Amino acid sequence: MGTVRTFSDVHQALARAYLYPSPDTGLGGGGSAQAIAAGNALGQAAADTFVFQYFPASLTESQSANYNSIEVPGGSHPIVQWINNGPRSISFQAQFAHEQITPDGSTNPTSKHNVDIDAAVAWLRFFMYPHYEKRGEILTSPPPVLYLYMGNMRLRHNSRSNASGVPVVLMDVNANYTAFHADGTPRLADVDFTFQEVVQSASRGVQFVDREDFRPTMDRYNRPVTQSRRAVGSPH
Repeated sequence: MGTVRTFSDVHQALARAYLYPSPDTGLGGGGSAQAIAAGNALGQAAADTFVFQYFPASLTESQSANYNSIEVPGGSHPIVQWINNGPRSISFQAQFAHEQITPDGSTNPTSKHNVDIDAAVAWLRFFMYPHYEKRGEILTSPPPVLYLYMGNMRLRHNSRSNASGVPVVLMDVNANYTAFHADGTPRLADVDFTFQEVVQSASRGVQFVDREDFRPTMDRYNRPVTQSRRAVGSPH
């Protein structure tokens, strides 16, 4: 469990899921996932770092490959031609709770069950909007590229730097408020997120993912069939 950055340093150190701007965005965040984790362990959060109150119960990751199917007269199958890969998306639902209310109506800011839900949602919306240099003019800065860090989940390929965090843009934030206090203050909320991995960087340009990038992770996989055959002494 963890808390949103603005809450108790003690509980903040327990957090294991972060969202923070890439250094290229100029928002003052960034740094490696390891540096972010180390800072929180000391009760220090980097600027513009969002720490999820609770680690998500589940996470969905999806990607597709795009092929053209070329029909061949008289052929038993069409010829398949690879075109490119589709976007890689990462989605999950995060829960936020504002439970601890004192008799005088104030909140207990040290409780891990007590976050300002409106503030949390506003922070997430902040990551989706551009910045206008002057209102009424078209000159804008786009929403920031973010790093998504999910504890020990290797969302990024190990052969690359910052292997524990993955560069993404925030595509969707859908908040469902499921309970309220008597004065209308949100008490419980489920927030659904969709992120899309990005491969471009203002400082490094475009870095496409190569299938060889997966080998460091692949090499850790123990093939159960191979182990089973060895166990029974099969020569095959």
